[in-house]
Amino acid sequence: MVKIMPKNKYFKMKVNRQDSAYSNEFHDALKKRNNLIETKFGANEIIVAAPHNAPKGENTIAKGKRPADNNTAYVARNIADHCRGQLIVATRANRDPNKLEGTYLKHTIDTSPEIFVEIHGHKGGKKRPFGVEVSCGSKNLSSYSEHLAKKIKNQLKNISSKIKNQEPEIASKLKKLRVSGNYDRITLTGQDSKSIKNARSKGIIAYHIELGPAMRISTQGTEKSIPKLGVYVSQAISAALAKTHKKIICKKSNRLENLVPGILAVGGLVAGLAFLSFNITGNVVSNLSQKNSNIVGVVLFVLGIMASFFYFKGRK
Repeated sequence: MVKIMPKNKYFKMKVNRQDSAYSNEFHDALKKRNNLIETKFGANEIIVAAPHNAPKGENTIAKGKRPADNNTAYVARNIADHCRGQLIVATRANRDPNKLEGTYLKHTIDTSPEIFVEIHGHKGGKKRPFGVEVSCGSKNLSSYSEHLAKKIKNQLKNISSKIKNQEPEIASKLKKLRVSGNYDRITLTGQDSKSIKNARSKGIIAYHIELGPAMRISTQGTEKSIPKLGVYVSQAISAALAKTHKKIICKKSNRLENLVPGILAVGGLVAGLAFLSFNITGNVVSNLSQKNSNIVGVVLFVLGIMASFFYFKGRK
């Protein structure tokens, strides 16, 4: 016997595909009610989603039945971009997208990514001592969430040390930011999330990440921005995911700017050696003397070495 799901149990949302998540069209789409935004940054098998997004100042979604996770769309966008994966954002939803069968699950878990990350927001305060909470939705998987949380904390320390001279205040906040993946110590575990449960049943690696308001809501600026603290935390989460899942989140990118150092490295070294060889063989290039040819060769060779350094640094 085929079980037919009642219509009111299937939560349908309007799908809005965006070529860019940094355009005015993307910001406008976030203001629409019951909208599901899709943006693809690369071919890596990771989906980063924000199911409860709402603009700054809007406290609830689902017709007032659940708190809104303000500006989680921008955090999720940054992570999806860094990881060269796919972004899914449910905006101002009339119901709870990750608790019901519907458009949200169809475009996330049902596509069977290898990694699924949901970004949420908590209110902070004394009851929630951890600024960043990481869960896999089950106490049995606490070791995995604790591992990622440790990686995030290490990345926060690395970023803090790099910016401490230029941005000492933010560097201090990053260093002091508390992160936990211990299922028994965090307050919001994602255990009731249908998306996380369905992901586990399909063998998908799934993370439920909660971020405090200091990382999502700017006291200054517009609703289009998140605090700089949140930008750096996004980078730390992205780097932690990449280090934890190296085989899935590829280091390669289809962006042209990532190919330029490699091209310059090869071109500079080859051209430099070619010009330097003229001194050995006695051949002359155009009107260049052997002395000038040597100078050009040395300059090109040095540029090739510098480009090689940046190329291999970018691949780490």
